[in-house]
Amino acid sequence: MARKGSNIYKRKDGRYEGRVPIGYKEDGKLKYKSVYDRTLSGVKEKMTQFYTVRQERTVSNLKLTVRDAAEQWLAAAKLRVKPASYANYANIVAKHILPTLGGEYFSSLTTQKLNSFIQSKMQFGRLNGQGGLSAKTVRDMMRVYRSIEQYAVQEYNVKSTNFTMPKAEKKQLKSGKVIRSNVDEVKRTGRTTQGVTFAKPDKNDEIISIARNEEKDDESAESGESAEKTESAEHGTNATVNEGASASSEAATEANAGNGDGENVEA
Repeated sequence: MARKGSNIYKRKDGRYEGRVPIGYKEDGKLKYKSVYDRTLSGVKEKMTQFYTVRQERTVSNLKLTVRDAAEQWLAAAKLRVKPASYANYANIVAKHILPTLGGEYFSSLTTQKLNSFIQSKMQFGRLNGQGGLSAKTVRDMMRVYRSIEQYAVQEYNVKSTNFTMPKAEKKQLKSGKVIRSNVDEVKRTGRTTQGVTFAKPDKNDEIISIARNEEKDDESAESGESAEKTESAEHGTNATVNEGASASSEAATEANAGNGDGENVEA
């Protein structure tokens, strides 16, 4: 494609293509809009018109506040998300984003300002003024802000920022122990007089929960299993006896058959 001037190229089909910057991509690189015409003067005229419109729009960008963009974004989000999600977005915007950033112009917002805002929320962000917000809460908040900013980038060609998301906190599981006590081991006199101590935690230990462990099913299962074994054993004994009786009868029959006089012979 032959180049004919600033961002103007001649295509293989004979037309001229002019590229006009209209904003920035997510990676910070320029994003372009292409215009076409059969003549070089025609494409230059179209580019000039596009620059004029963009310049007028850029002037309005200087006056675009975070509050204006947030209200427009919420209005659009209300049409495409569930009511519960919209209520959550609106709550984050009203209680956390607008009080600090609502009056800021996007033209004056920088990555450093937003990182300072994040740090402030993590140290003093609670609404009651007592301490900061968790990393997860701040991450959720900045995801909403990022959506608002992307809306402003698409609609008003403002420049996006590259603020740093706080790292999510890793929860560490505490080690513990389970103490089981059989109720049958507790004397009845102790239950009604001075009480019963089932466990004595150490100095820094804490009891998380107390639960009753039903053991009737286990006992029933054991009883059932024992009954099955007993019954099987009895059946085995009976079967042995029956087999022996059958063998004796056969022996007696053979003996009788061999004895011509037909006398009974005991096996």
